[in-house]
Amino acid sequence: MSEHEIPWLQICDGEAAESEPVKLYGIQGMPAFVLIDDEGNIVERFHWIDYPPDTNFLDLIERRLEGILGN
Repeated sequence: MSEHEIPWLQICDGEAAESEPVKLYGIQGMPAFVLIDDEGNIVERFHWIDYPPDTNFLDLIERRLEGILGN
């Protein structure tokens, strides 16, 4: 995370499909990215299985955040 300067919370508890966050947020594959607002609502889910292998998820997330924040 520090090497790539990732500023958001990362969750990895080593439990894979049995993990509480996986169950709670409906994760369907790894890696997965879940945008959660300040009230705990899921704004968007990005699962690697839904995108081509060369997808830049950081760009997808940035565009979605821009749409939400209006920047």
